[in-house]
Formats: sequence, structure tokens, C-alpha cells
Amino acid sequence: MKRFDDIFNAASPRRASGFIDGSMAVAIFAVLLVVFLVVSTLYGYGVFDGEEQKKVSYFDLDKSTLTRWDAQMSCGPAGTSPEFEVSRSLWVGEDVVLLERGSYKRFFDETNNAIEIPGELPFRFEWWFGHIENGMIEVSGWYNEGNDVVKKVSFSGRRIEDQVSFVGRRGPRRCEVKAVPADESADE
Repeated sequence: MKRFDDIFNAASPRRASGFIDGSMAVAIFAVLLVVFLVVSTLYGYGVFDGEEQKKVSYFDLDKSTLTRWDAQMSCGPAGTSPEFEVSRSLWVGEDVVLLERGSYKRFFDETNNAIEIPGELPFRFEWWFGHIENGMIEVSGWYNEGNDVVKKVSFSGRRIEDQVSFVGRRGPRRCEVKAVPADESADE
């Protein structure tokens, strides 16, 4: 009866010589290179920094550390409603972004601090909150406008120096938000 090694070596055009041939060396090098690139990329994003940075909650936020930024929000159409563009004021910090409009404080009172979100609320508000980590932004929130239906906000994007840009959904619409620090001299 033939051993497995004898059958394998007989079927193979190459005999096992104890050394790695050129194509095998290239394949091993390519695999090691990919592993190195993945690990170094993850390290660059802070995955291997040991202690994960604790994200500040909205309720623990020191708003005095935030600066006002001028934002332009462009939203596509929804059903028969046309697209629109509107200016907003964002509050931006080292690692957070925030928008508060209308009766947002009442929103927290009525929703157990945004834990129990009802389908409708009889007042107008808009509230977004997000984190900036390694230049990447994730924003979520709620609003209602035009009727009492409460709609979700969900954006993602980047902060590069003094520019913030994110895209996503604001209710049924696809929207893009771009912001820069407000010109404080224009306020005086």
C-alpha cells in the first residue's frame, strides 16, 4: 500500500526538496505584507492603543468648550417635496459635534433623555450629537418639522483641520452637511 506522501509527490510535478521555491516565497511575502499593512492601519486608528478613549456623553458635555461653526445643509427631495438648502449653527469641540434647535430641552423631558422615542411629539425641535475620533465623525439624533412625526438623523463623515463634512439621512432625505468655524467678527 502506498503512503499518502508517495501518492502526493508522484502526482506533483515538483518533488519536495526541503526548500521553498520562488513562487512560494513570493506568496508568503505577499501574505506577510498584507498582515503588516492591516496591523499598522489598525494601530494608526488606535485599535491597539490599549485603553480605549472614553467618549463623552451629551449629558456630561461641558458646552463652554465648544465653538460655533457655520454649517450649510443640502438635502435631496422626499416624495413630492423638493430638495432644499438651509444654514445651521453647529457646536464643535475637540471630539464632539452638536446641533440644538427649537424645543430640544423639552424633547429630553418628554423622551426620558432620548431613551424612549415616541412616534410623534407636538412641538418642533432638532437635536444631533456625534463624536469625532481620528478625524472620523458619527452623528445621530432626532427632529420633527412640518408635522408631529419624529424622524431620525444619522450622518457620518470627516473632520479635516477647520472643515467638517458629513452625509447621511435626515428623516427620509439624503443630506450633506459642510461646516467651518464661524466668523466671530461678523457677530460683533
